[in-house]
Amino acid sequence: MGRPHAMYRVSEALRNVRGQEQSGKSVNAHAKLVTIPESTIRGWRKKLPKGTYKSRRKPVYEDVERRVYPEFVRTRNVGLPVRDTDIRIWAVQSAKSLNLNDCKASNGWLYPIKKKYRLTYRATTKVGRKTKPSAEDEAPGEKERFTVGLAVTGDGRKFPAAILFKGEAKTGKLSGRIVNKLVTPDNVIVYSTRTAWWNSRLDLEWIDDFFYGKDLEFLFLLRDHFPGHLKFESAELLEEMKVHQVFIPKGLTGKYQPRDVGVNAPLKSLMKKAYHEWRKVRTDVTSKGYLKKLSRQDFINFVSEAWSQTTPETIENAFVGAQILPEPTFAKIPANTVIKELAVFRQVQRTGRTHDPEDPGVDEFFLPPAITTEA
Repeated sequence: MGRPHAMYRVSEALRNVRGQEQSGKSVNAHAKLVTIPESTIRGWRKKLPKGTYKSRRKPVYEDVERRVYPEFVRTRNVGLPVRDTDIRIWAVQSAKSLNLNDCKASNGWLYPIKKKYRLTYRATTKVGRKTKPSAEDEAPGEKERFTVGLAVTGDGRKFPAAILFKGEAKTGKLSGRIVNKLVTPDNVIVYSTRTAWWNSRLDLEWIDDFFYGKDLEFLFLLRDHFPGHLKFESAELLEEMKVHQVFIPKGLTGKYQPRDVGVNAPLKSLMKKAYHEWRKVRTDVTSKGYLKKLSRQDFINFVSEAWSQTTPETIENAFVGAQILPEPTFAKIPANTVIKELAVFRQVQRTGRTHDPEDPGVDEFFLPPAITTEA
């Protein structure tokens, strides 16, 4: 015969459910505290009418809410995107004007506001950018895209950012009329291909632009296994220029590629910030009521600004995070320091298997004046 079930009055069930809600503890934690099965409390929560036990928390900073919501509506009415960051900025500014210095606009404050006012963020697609009513909405067209290739050195120096735009279908080149209108800063170089993607032809052009005729000491170039990097012509050209390629093993770029470890994410964050600041003051629309899209010059400006804000400390820390350099300051490392990770890379490149870098059979790679990593 099984154990008899305990009988509880409705008042007891209501008291326990309210106690769990008010304590802020999970159902499991409260069930252990009152020695009542968790399933029993969950059953009470389902059966009790809504509103009989759930206590409503008093809204926090209602005056701030009243100022933030109209700003959200105004911004969305002109077709501009709104992010959580924007709402937080408006909230903090409103709180300061109301002398509410303890308002931090945290997630705990923001999410209930979004739920209360049913705030949604629309993506900036062609239809999402529409600001005027129209009888018909055209389907989104082909996406405009571009590629950015970056190269950095172990001592925090930066090569000019290579920006790839989509060129003409036949030649893959941008027309001279377009190129002449572009204003290219010193920290940016503009290229073009048919697909706006890095390929072997562009790889040769990039190597020639960056290394040919330079009085370089022998250096390593860390690269991934992207097909555009694997051509024999690229390897031969780099060898002539005393640049030794070291390919990072497949699947390990997130661990050993400095750009992936600590350069790409800050750069993308800076570019997003530059775009949102640009979009806040660009509300011009086309004849069909869509917000005008960015131009090639705008993309160049975003990349140039973000690349100029990427500090040498960020780059050096990325090399340390990728386990290539032992500490951020390049000058403090002795010239004969063995980079064990490079020895591992070279061993995998030769034999397809890892090997102990301390083994005498493995070549020792000494730290050159500049270890370069490239897209």
